Amino acid sequence: MSKSTSRSPFGWSNRGGNAVTVIEAPVARSYRRRATIAFWVILGVVGLLAATVASHYLHPIVGAVLGGVIGAACGAVAFALIVAWPVLRVFWHWLTEIVLGLVAVYGWTWVMQSTPMWGRCSSSSWSWACRPRSARSAAASWRGPGV
Repeated sequence: MSKSTSRSPFGWSNRGGNAVTVIEAPVARSYRRRATIAFWVILGVVGLLAATVASHYLHPIVGAVLGGVIGAACGAVAFALIVAWPVLRVFWHWLTEIVLGLVAVYGWTWVMQSTPMWGRCSSSSWSWACRPRSARSAAASWRGPGV
């Protein structure tokens, strides 16, 4: 009989173990509770306001349904942002390093693609980029094209 694990769908564990988590389980539960409260508050407030405005232009029942849909959509956006906020804070903390890494990789790629091959091979400091890749191609390059 196997033991059941108490893991959430996002991989958070309630047990102590060797796993390293970015967001601790109590923090995740706290943010989820806050997000649920925010969802219902926003659903009610935005739903009532949207239903009031929509009822002025549409039939009151259609306006109430439309207000509920708009309120639910706004509440879902708020729920998602509040639940994801601990992870977004980690990305914000590491934003400088992430941007520098992306600039280094994609900047280098852009420079290599925008520079013609003769420009890359003419400089002695960049000669390593133009060296032959195998012994056969090295021998062919020393003999010349027609030999």
